[in-house]
Amino acid sequence: MGKHIVFSVNMTGEDVEAVVKPALHYTPAILSLRGPFGAVEILADDEQLALIGESISQHLRAKEQSA
Repeated sequence: MGKHIVFSVNMTGEDVEAVVKPALHYTPAILSLRGPFGAVEILADDEQLALIGESISQHLRAKEQSA
């Protein structure tokens, strides 16, 4: 793995639109997060999107179990 770059966007309390744009001929799928802060787009293959989705699901399940 090469260099690591970290981008932080605080979306807490903001209205957020989350959309996965399908892959096109020359680009992979795009996870797009939009809100008053602007937009963040993550280009990813299906396996990476599945990993992101599962990580979010695990976080929400753990939060439910601790409530």
